[in-house]
Amino acid sequence: MQSFNFIFNCLFQGIMIYHILFFLIQYYAFKRMEFLYYTLFLLSLNIFYCTFILPKVADIPLSETTKQWFVYIEKPLQFLANVFYAFFIMHYLNVKKGNSNLYKLLIVNIFINSTAVFLCILFTILNFNYQAVYDYTVLILFPIVIVTIYKFLVTDTNYSKVVLFGTTFMVLGSLVTFLLTLLEKKMHLGFYFNLFIPVQIGLIIHLFIQSYGLTLKAVELDKMLVISLRQNQKLIEDERSRVAKDLHDGLGGLLSGVKLSLNSITGNVVVSEQHATVFKRVLNQLDNAISEMRRVAHSMMPESLLRFGLAQAIEDFCYDINESKTVQLNFYHHGLEQRLDSSIEITLYRVIQELVNNAIKHAAATEIMIHLVRNENQLTLTVEDNGVGFNINNIQKIKGVGLSNIQSRIDFLKGYVEIDSKKNVGSSFYITIPV
Repeated sequence: MQSFNFIFNCLFQGIMIYHILFFLIQYYAFKRMEFLYYTLFLLSLNIFYCTFILPKVADIPLSETTKQWFVYIEKPLQFLANVFYAFFIMHYLNVKKGNSNLYKLLIVNIFINSTAVFLCILFTILNFNYQAVYDYTVLILFPIVIVTIYKFLVTDTNYSKVVLFGTTFMVLGSLVTFLLTLLEKKMHLGFYFNLFIPVQIGLIIHLFIQSYGLTLKAVELDKMLVISLRQNQKLIEDERSRVAKDLHDGLGGLLSGVKLSLNSITGNVVVSEQHATVFKRVLNQLDNAISEMRRVAHSMMPESLLRFGLAQAIEDFCYDINESKTVQLNFYHHGLEQRLDSSIEITLYRVIQELVNNAIKHAAATEIMIHLVRNENQLTLTVEDNGVGFNINNIQKIKGVGLSNIQSRIDFLKGYVEIDSKKNVGSSFYITIPV
């Protein structure tokens, strides 16, 4: 039986250490306080079990001083674990001040346990026996814990039931251990197993339930973040569309009207040759202003993208670039007979704009190939150029705003990007997006 107790406690310690490290990593990754408080809760309990149970089960020889220190920290660690667990619940369930009785119960729990930690440490320093303090504190806390569990039952929050089941198993395990300890003391029964096994089993069940709950919350928060990003992206694109429409219809119509008015007076007013030259130059500048305004409006939100879809918009974009006679863009597509979701079309159009502009501006490319293929459940975009290229190993150093924007847009669509580039050969960008 001794070997069973030893093996079980080693297994328990392994599970505890794994979860402590796991939630600590989660805290550093996501900076969410519930992970930190849950890690501290598990760490406090694990230190308690190491100091109280493991030396007895493993029959580890300890000096008298070490044993005395273990006795000093056993009970404060239990109360400290309760403090961390209450803080964890407050952050996990997002319990705010004044919005429920649950908050008041948790504050009372934190106050009592913190006071108990302080008194245990103080009495240890003064060399007083604080067993009575421990017993009375447990008696006070027990009804508070029962009421708190009831509040979990009636509280209608997303994760209260997870805390309810996890806490219930932990409390039941503690209650069984407490009753077994009383039986052993009062009736002088000799048990052949470690009396803390029930509370350890309850804690293990609690761990798996709470791990599921934390994972569930993380997934739901990710979904909410994606929804928020999509809404923000839609607001930005709607504003782009509005500004582009105002430029094209409002300012564009105004400038066109001014041009017509000026053209109408050219044959009715006699001016000197010098003034006629200036007048003609003004008309040319007005033409350039109208063309530039239309180009900006088209770049902000191409009308063909909204009316005819992504393929037509890219063809128009390539046609406009090819008109410069400095760069040759070739566009090939397959499977785009049906329209994509508007957010995907707009985001991909922005990505292609960014990649082409980077190839022209930074890579001095003269030929650019755009290849867009849609299969059943994914969309593949390939953009290749014959520019100066770059060292792929230094991509993090040269990653400017342009590439960062592209990466963030693809992340928004839950896709991924592969980059291949060689000096004086060119660059290739392979983008895959689920649809």
